[in-house]
Amino acid sequence: MTDLAIVDVSDWEVRIPEPGGSDANVWLFDPETEADALFKPVVAKAGRRQGEDWAEKVVEQVAALIGVPSARIRMATRNGHPGLLSYDLAPAGHELQTGAVLIGEIDGRLVPRAKERLGHNLANIHTVLAPRQAVGMPDRFTAFDQFCGYLVMDALVANRDRHEENWGVLRDPDGRVTLAPSYDHGNSLGFNLLDNRRLLELGRDPELERWASRGFADRFEASRDMTLVEFAHRALAMARPGTGAHWLGRLAHVVPTAWETVVNSTPEMSEACRTFCVRLVTTNQRRLLDGV
Repeated sequence: MTDLAIVDVSDWEVRIPEPGGSDANVWLFDPETEADALFKPVVAKAGRRQGEDWAEKVVEQVAALIGVPSARIRMATRNGHPGLLSYDLAPAGHELQTGAVLIGEIDGRLVPRAKERLGHNLANIHTVLAPRQAVGMPDRFTAFDQFCGYLVMDALVANRDRHEENWGVLRDPDGRVTLAPSYDHGNSLGFNLLDNRRLLELGRDPELERWASRGFADRFEASRDMTLVEFAHRALAMARPGTGAHWLGRLAHVVPTAWETVVNSTPEMSEACRTFCVRLVTTNQRRLLDGV
């Protein structure tokens, strides 16, 4: 595993002025890699720290284990405030366009982040991605087949925030469009739970089966009652032959101790948090492979 140390970015150059003061998201210039990275401070609610930083870092490593392209993440601190760095996905000359842009071109009902999520559904996602080639995937895979891997990962880590602006494509100077690596996974793994809640859930259901089954795909149209596992399987059923075997095969080859290694190596997690996350991912791995 790499980039596990927490880096102080207080003296990094600001690329884009902070719109909301020192605690706002801000693009910074990494003097070591000469790359731009978005610093996102950890949110504090009711005086308690949430875990977007460690959640992003864990998911980045989980993505690597199952072969899902994802944004590079580093845990960071800026002016004494904890947060994370998410490195720019767009190579020079490329433009990142969100799923909202693509779907908006074919479905006039889409209003980004609207509660109903009209237009953000698998049929529309298939329409805009299936004609495009995948990147770094097996031959003949489409961008939709690649996106299915993102949904498998969402179900694995209980990421309920795959809305129409939390995935996108990269458009190169010649107009060629490819699916961007997965990004923005901070709302995963029960990132905002208190340890006493984690211990309560573990005490009454050590495998977290009940808690995991309440993860619904409610960022997609008409899918509020569909679990993330069911949603991932529905997407796989729409993909090209061999897509399900690829993604579920990659998942099946990850041994449970690999999840433990990832979680135990990530900073800023309590023991209760580590135990909860390992149990959750292990249970969701089984649910995905069982086709629940």
